[in-house]
Amino acid sequence: MSSMTMDYFEELLKKPSLFKEESKLDNNFIPKRLPHREKELSLLSQLFLALLTNPNSISL
Repeated sequence: MSSMTMDYFEELLKKPSLFKEESKLDNNFIPKRLPHREKELSLLSQLFLALLTNPNSISL
């Protein structure tokens, strides 16, 4: 890379981040709550309840 290109990137890295908390972009981040996911959570609960109450009824 040319010196001019490196200087450009160095200047960009000095600027404040676009994100408030970059750690939340990490794929290991687990949010404390999942807003607007009530339907999905309900479905998962029903599926897991069926598995827990009658594990022999589940076929793989």
